[in-house]
Formats: sequence, C-alpha cells, structure tokens
Amino acid sequence: MTHGVNGRGRLEGGGPKLGSRVASPVPCVHPRRFPFYLDNGRLNIYDINGLKSNERKRRDAEGLTVTNTLKTVLLLTSLTLLVIYLGELLGGRAGLIFAFVFALFMNGAAYWFSDRIVLALHRARPIAEAEAPELHAIVRRLAQRAGIPTPPIYLIPTRSPNAFATGRSPRHAAIAVTEGILDILTPEELE
Repeated sequence: MTHGVNGRGRLEGGGPKLGSRVASPVPCVHPRRFPFYLDNGRLNIYDINGLKSNERKRRDAEGLTVTNTLKTVLLLTSLTLLVIYLGELLGGRAGLIFAFVFALFMNGAAYWFSDRIVLALHRARPIAEAEAPELHAIVRRLAQRAGIPTPPIYLIPTRSPNAFATGRSPRHAAIAVTEGILDILTPEELE
C-alpha cells in the first residue's frame, strides 16, 4: 500500500503505525498540519509546537534559564532603584550613596546566601541517607538524569505537604521536603 498525503493533510490508506518501517516515503509536511514525519524510515511524532519532544525539552530548559535570569535581574534592579530613590528622598545625596551601598550589600547577600536563608527560615535540617534511603535514591536518579550534581537534601518539620529546590546554581543547590509530603506520597508519586 502506498502512503501519501491527501489535500486535507491526512494520510491516505490508513497510514503507517507509530515506530513502524515504511516502504514508501511519506513527505514531510508542516507539523501543524501533519503532526508526524519519517526519519530514516521510522515514523516520528511532532509535539504541539512542531518540535520533537527532546528538542522541545532542551529549548524549554534553555528558555526557562534565560527567562528566570532576566526576571531575577529585573527584580533586583527594581529593588535597588527603589532603595536608592528612598535613600535620596530621606537623606539627599548622602542618603543616596548610603542606600546604594546598602542595596549592593543586600543584593549580594540575596545572591550568595539565598539557599541558606530559605532553609533557615523553614528550620530545615539535613536528612541523612540512613533516615530516608528512598528519598536519596530518587534525588540521585533525578540529578543523574538532569546531568547535575546530587544536591543535599533537607527535611522541614511541618505537616504541610511541600517540596522545593533552592540555590544559585546546580553546584550550590539544595532540595527541601516536608515531613507531610513524605507521609502522604508514595516514592513513585514523590519522584
């Protein structure tokens, strides 16, 4: 059976099965109209944005990094300008200089110590592998899959289910989980 594309962007003849080898070539059509294509005789599927899913994940990760960095710079710049404006308003030129130095100190501390500040606010304590071997195995697998160093894991003493990652880079990161989330989720759900 010959497979082709009809005028409405659909395969004629029922179409090949996903992952099957196809004898005759199926033309590559724009992914929004024709959501799959042939690559060396293998049928592949585009996701909704027209990219293969691995390409999309990579693009999304790069985009998130740029977007998050831009948001952080914009937030810290806005906060710095606000502090400088208030310094000038309250103390004139001397107040402006003091506020600028204070803003630099505040931004530096927020950048370098944000992970420790957040963990201290939540009264988190490091959790040993002997206490939670499954949790450590989950984090190790996820870090290995992401290609980053395995971060230290902290336990927050609260019944509210929550988990978060904090830190300025993968090498300076930490994972925090609450007692509540460990009690209600299975290891598969937690991963």
